[in-house]
Amino acid sequence: MALAHAGLPGELAAAGISAAYDGELRASHAQAVTLLGPRPGTPVIAVREPAEPDRPSVAFFGPVISRVPEGESAGRLWDGTLLVAGTPAFHTLKGRAADPDPDMTAADVDPAGHGVCTPRGR
Repeated sequence: MALAHAGLPGELAAAGISAAYDGELRASHAQAVTLLGPRPGTPVIAVREPAEPDRPSVAFFGPVISRVPEGESAGRLWDGTLLVAGTPAFHTLKGRAADPDPDMTAADVDPAGHGVCTPRGR
């Protein structure tokens, strides 16, 4: 259901029980540990500036949000996340506790509770 909700073919579910991608998954996790240290959280997002290929990737876990922004709000969140994560010696930023009433009716949430998030915004 989550794949269909995201507009993806159901055949992709087979990858979840296959060992075919284990090597790539382990390599990706090793890269995340290299970028962020042990116990980085999952998923890790690593972004490289195409105009500056020699510059190290900006890598982070998060942002953790309880409501998915759209449009310009999503763009501002992404831009701000990259700005903060790309600041030399930046380490941690925490906000207030999670929204006690998260928006579970938005288009990016699977009604069965599987937490599907589809790309929107910019």
